[in-house]
Amino acid sequence: MSTPARRLLACWGNGDFGRLGHGIECLSEEFPRLCAALPEISVSHVICGGAHTTVTTAEGNVWAFGLNDAGQLGHSVEATFVPVPRIVPLPEPVSQVAAGHYHTLFLTQAGNVWACGRNHRGQLGVSGAAACDVRHPIKIPELAGADVVSIAAGAEHSLAVTRGGEVYSWGCGGHGRLGHGKASIRRLLNRDEKLPRLVKALAPLRVERLAAGHMHSGCVDSDGYVHVWGYGRFWQLGLTKDEDVSAPQQVASLHSIRSLAFGGSHSLAIQHDGRVLAWGANQNGSLGLGRDDDQTARVPTAVANLRADQVAAGWKHSLAVGAGGRLFTWGWGGSMGTPSAYEQQLTSGGQLGLGNDFDYWIHTNVEWLQLDEVDLIKQSTRDGHQAWRVVQASCGFNHTAAVIEMLG
Repeated sequence: MSTPARRLLACWGNGDFGRLGHGIECLSEEFPRLCAALPEISVSHVICGGAHTTVTTAEGNVWAFGLNDAGQLGHSVEATFVPVPRIVPLPEPVSQVAAGHYHTLFLTQAGNVWACGRNHRGQLGVSGAAACDVRHPIKIPELAGADVVSIAAGAEHSLAVTRGGEVYSWGCGGHGRLGHGKASIRRLLNRDEKLPRLVKALAPLRVERLAAGHMHSGCVDSDGYVHVWGYGRFWQLGLTKDEDVSAPQQVASLHSIRSLAFGGSHSLAIQHDGRVLAWGANQNGSLGLGRDDDQTARVPTAVANLRADQVAAGWKHSLAVGAGGRLFTWGWGGSMGTPSAYEQQLTSGGQLGLGNDFDYWIHTNVEWLQLDEVDLIKQSTRDGHQAWRVVQASCGFNHTAAVIEMLG
């Protein structure tokens, strides 16, 4: 019997605060680069946050690196950033991680949820740590026994779904992103929730998948229908209006949906046949629709000639993993020249992994993998041999990471 190929980690894009895991000297990478600092482990999943990255192994261990000013790494209490991977001390094996701008959630194999990082809007879901940074993972007691099966994190809010299909939300309530509906006083509409709260409007449904963007949220139910809520001023909700929505509404034009990914002001979905849909703001080409301007797509629109097994969305860039482990990226390619109010540095980007920091308005195949500081290897050779494939990938604010399987 042949030995299974070890799965490695590759990171690229903006390298400020060590979010790529390549060490303090690395400022940015324009090709996917293998993370040599990660020990001899087999990676199963990678998740990018605002300026930090987490890696989960098949055994349920989690490694984290990058910005740690609020304790979002869950280790290294005194360090404001950590440029190489370090293990997160958790008492239970982890099955899934979700990362916001400054907070991190850990779902264990036993169905418990742990959290660390910034909690000024209640995004950690732990009342005893209100308005405090939590620098070590803390268990969310209100979700104990709920049998959580999936989690998601927006910039400052959090979501969880149970095995029974119930959805809980907590954290920042601005623009209705928690989905708890309107109140008689407008101030209460944007109320933060310090503890996980059941989204009652979804109670009749059995929810299977979640998505959290910067300020909008969504889910897919057991029948493949999509329900959305939150900030909608850029049409990122896919509804017939560019307004905020405070309680979940079904997107009439979406059906047979397999998964969702929400970014800064744009949204992506995969239908059951693999076709990719995009809608919302098209800043820097984040929708991949080939329009060389910043117009919005008001309704979910098919991305031409693209089928995928997985999609992910960052602040203004997107990716898809297609057949054979081919990676496609599009949208915002760098930091310099298109600065954002959320950036703390002016280091160049390269988060598309295409060898530059340009914007791309249509999906483009990432063909090269950087093995070390110098050597590159192409995914496919002239004789058709495939050297590596992408298993799973994630977008951060302006960095990207992927699980890579070397094929020999």
